[in-house]
Amino acid sequence: MRFRKQVVGVCLMIVCGANISEAGFRDNFSKWSELDNYAKSMYVQGVFDRMTGYSPFDEAAWLAAQRNALTVCALELKLTAQMLHEAVTKHYQDHPVDWGIPPHFVLGTVADRVCLRYINEERSKISLAPWRLGSGSISSHFK
Repeated sequence: MRFRKQVVGVCLMIVCGANISEAGFRDNFSKWSELDNYAKSMYVQGVFDRMTGYSPFDEAAWLAAQRNALTVCALELKLTAQMLHEAVTKHYQDHPVDWGIPPHFVLGTVADRVCLRYINEERSKISLAPWRLGSGSISSHFK
């Protein structure tokens, strides 16, 4: 079963390669805006897969809790790549002060906010304090 998924994944990468490569490296809202909706969906899917994928290295307990929580959250809320890319775009539209922040960072922040309840449930399982994530612009939290 796993081998079949890997073969399907490789085939999809080959077929979609030209469109996916269009996403390239995006480091701000302007570059994000240049992408069409398909490329935005592929971009966030790749970033989200990395956020929820297993690491071949030992990872900190808090990071494993976050990864597991994001996975459960995405399944339970039935998050799609389209929903995620629309959330990134909406964040940029609502917070022009964050236009200089890369979309992968915006996605991580938005996903953490949406899935905060799940993250805190996982953190409590390993005796970690709950996260208290702010709302609004990302850059305002670094002042």
